[in-house]
Order: sequence, then structure tokens, then C-alpha cells
Amino acid sequence: MSTGIGFGIAIPHAKIASVKEMVFAIGISKKGIDFDSIDGEPIHLVILVIAGERQHKEYLRLLSNIMSIIKKNNVKERIINSSSSEEVVHILQENEDRNV
Repeated sequence: MSTGIGFGIAIPHAKIASVKEMVFAIGISKKGIDFDSIDGEPIHLVILVIAGERQHKEYLRLLSNIMSIIKKNNVKERIINSSSSEEVVHILQENEDRNV
């Protein structure tokens, strides 16, 4: 099943026993990637998540937080059009939900 969730976003993920701390990375394609997405549209943001096998709750919380940030105003477009990784981090930090 494709991890292309639609809206130009894919979230491939893996749970690995040796992973102690969950991490994620964001890949950006301005052109778009055919990812066999649910909505058939090209993917512009790939959010790769690696977690430990027992980090299910943390994994779901991370996905929820990422999606709540990306859904805000024009955050997704700002990330796609960013010119550096520092800019992406700044966009994420300024839109982070401080109550989580």
C-alpha cells in the first residue's frame, strides 16, 4: 500500500528494533514525484520516519503533530519553496503547537 497520503505528501516509515530514538527527515521535490499516492497527485513532501518497534504511540503523536503543522495556512507551500534546511526548520519551529 502506498504511503502517499494525498495532498502532495508521502510518509514512508519503518519500525526497527535497534532504533532507540525516533527520527524523521523531510525530502522536498518542487517538480513532484509519482508516488502512487491515494489521490493520484504527485508528491512534493516526503516525510521519512524511523522509530523503534515499541514506539507506536510516539509515532502516531509525531505524525499528528507534523500533519497539524503542515495543514496550517501556507506552511506546506513555504516548505516546498524553501531554499535551505535551516529555513525548513525555522518554518516548522514557528508553527509548532506549543501545547503538545
